Amino acid sequence: MPKTKDINLKEIAVLLKISHGEKSIAAISRELSTTIQGIRYYVQDFIKRGLITENLEITKNGVEFMHKNLAWVKDFLMSDIDELYSGSKWETISDGKVFRGDIVSLIMKDGYLHAIPGKSDDANAIATMDAGVGETLMVSNLEGIIRIKPGRVTVLYITEDRLKNIDEIRASIKDKLSATGKITIGIIGETARTIFTGLSGFEPIEYSAMEASFESAIRGVNAVVILSEFRMNYLYGTISKLKLKYKDIKIEIASL
Repeated sequence: MPKTKDINLKEIAVLLKISHGEKSIAAISRELSTTIQGIRYYVQDFIKRGLITENLEITKNGVEFMHKNLAWVKDFLMSDIDELYSGSKWETISDGKVFRGDIVSLIMKDGYLHAIPGKSDDANAIATMDAGVGETLMVSNLEGIIRIKPGRVTVLYITEDRLKNIDEIRASIKDKLSATGKITIGIIGETARTIFTGLSGFEPIEYSAMEASFESAIRGVNAVVILSEFRMNYLYGTISKLKLKYKDIKIEIASL
């Protein structure tokens, strides 16, 4: 594993932007405050090294390269490149009264980044604005490691033979979901939508639910995705790609 001093954060920043689907060199240049020539240099270098394709799509080698070089920050929030570039601003939720220039400590709570007045031994930043309790607080000069315990993704599929007992399925799902703490719930397909139409008290994610479940887990919040066995047959490829991208996330697949 490379030492921190050997890691080129700007290089990782560019590669992460590409991995998130950005194909415009001009856009990457603007977002990272780097010259277009500089971004082109990184892109050509990535292509030569087999990290991306000519169409600016990240390869398997590129994904592995990122994970290897980000091992030293694996507990750090990985959803956006600004989290790696300490000179940039980042948004948080303020847990106290904060004034511009104050030092705040950063923690993950229920999947969101919170700022607490005062310094800690883990991650700290500087407030760039005033904020009250529960308000958005922009911070900069991030230092340290934000501790995150990755969540788990559980995929529950409903077999066709059980569709005759919808009420029984609803009761089973309600028991499973009510017995947990904070959780992200996702549904995929018509069967899952039909089941949740008769369940009150739940607000499931309906679109891109599988992707959202992994994003939830990387932020430390467990996720459950519910779908039919029919739909499950078409999603193994998607799950494989997500497991490659989110290597720290454990996934369990079971039938209802």
